[in-house]
Amino acid sequence: MKLGSLRWRLIGVSGSLALIAALAVVAMLERRVSEQSLAEIAETLEEEGDEVVAFLEDPDLAPAVDDFLRIETSHRFKPRLYFYKIRGIDGRTHAQSAGAQSVTLPLPTRWNHSTRGQVVSLETVSNAGVDEPLLVRSERVEVKVRDGERETLIIQIAVSLGSWRTEVRKQFITDALTSAAILAAMFLLIWFVTAMSLRPVAAITRQAAHIGARNLDDRIPIAGAADELDELAKVLNAMLDRLADSMRRTAEFSADVAHQLRPPLTRVRARLDLLLRGEIPASLRGEIEALGEEVVRLSRLCGHLLLLGRLELRGGEAHLLGERIDLKEVAEELVEQCSPMAHERGLALKIGAPVPAHVRGNRVLLVEALLSLIDNAVRWTPSGGTIRVSVDSNGREAVLSVADSGPGIPEAERERIFQPFYRMGETAVTHTSAGSGLGLAIVRAIARTHGGRVELLSSAGRGAEFRVVFPAFPAD
Repeated sequence: MKLGSLRWRLIGVSGSLALIAALAVVAMLERRVSEQSLAEIAETLEEEGDEVVAFLEDPDLAPAVDDFLRIETSHRFKPRLYFYKIRGIDGRTHAQSAGAQSVTLPLPTRWNHSTRGQVVSLETVSNAGVDEPLLVRSERVEVKVRDGERETLIIQIAVSLGSWRTEVRKQFITDALTSAAILAAMFLLIWFVTAMSLRPVAAITRQAAHIGARNLDDRIPIAGAADELDELAKVLNAMLDRLADSMRRTAEFSADVAHQLRPPLTRVRARLDLLLRGEIPASLRGEIEALGEEVVRLSRLCGHLLLLGRLELRGGEAHLLGERIDLKEVAEELVEQCSPMAHERGLALKIGAPVPAHVRGNRVLLVEALLSLIDNAVRWTPSGGTIRVSVDSNGREAVLSVADSGPGIPEAERERIFQPFYRMGETAVTHTSAGSGLGLAIVRAIARTHGGRVELLSSAGRGAEFRVVFPAFPAD
């Protein structure tokens, strides 16, 4: 599966959206956890402040405030580092906890009223004399002193945010790993759902690729889901219907033209023969003989067109392939018939030790295929060359091959030579004029009619070998 395929594009788009959503969720969770944790710390600071205020309100304990602060900061169940300062409205420090001497806590410049009516200030201080930033809660309160008067004090409680940051970081890592696991599962789910969704598309692609000129009657199955894929299958089937109809009309037209041309060509040939039997000037005899050869060539072309049209229209029909034929006998017979023609052109036509190879087919068509291959080899093999016909079988396939010692076929031409009316450029090695351009097309059509194929083995300057491979027919 290619990376640029539709499946990967769908997975990429869906996965990207899932990744963006996961990142957004992780960021939202981190912010929520951070805010919630910070709110809990602020609530703890408020509770600590209430304890300090309650202690200061007790006149019997007020002189021992330093001891109280020392106990508060050294409590072993407190997970964070706290600093306490009790200051006057002028900023003078009345009492402070151990370690708070080195900590600078600024006096608030702006006060707020809490939901409980307290006058408080909550701020984060970065440069307070310690490595970690501090969250400082300042509360302005009035407390009774010993003589019964009330004094305004500022109670400042600060807590180090180092452990808070560590907790938030750990929670972020946990959330990120959880999201990554969920994202991986989502990717697998997206891949599976995409693969299942595109499976009908793959089936349509395979079926469409399988349909060719020999099986244009095949159609893409419709699942009946009444979805877009069914609509696509219907459109493709309609296109195949039009294509099959067009090819059928073309084949019928070619066959009809060939059929209509054969009678007048036969009559022209007969009249030319009558003229040649009479007394005519020598200067005209050569012209009439050349004209007769052209008529013969046209008649052969019409015959090939008619045969090709019939193969395209009715190829593979049961009544065409009802015989059990030994390719060995066909090859031996045709080599014997064509040897004189090859000898006249200075060629050696040989047959290599053939083995019995039975196929189910039509003898006339098989003879036509082998004749076309031999004729092609004779035209392209230079004088002194060799043409070798061979027959082989491995029990599953029967192979009929014709190899020549001609100039070979360029790689760019190896598929095009099977197209109707395509002819390679003439060279000095050709013994006759170019053929009709239908011989190899007929060979391929006959092979396909018999459920076989044509293979071409060739290299420049080393000749060519055409191998017609048929399904073997079991011997008796």
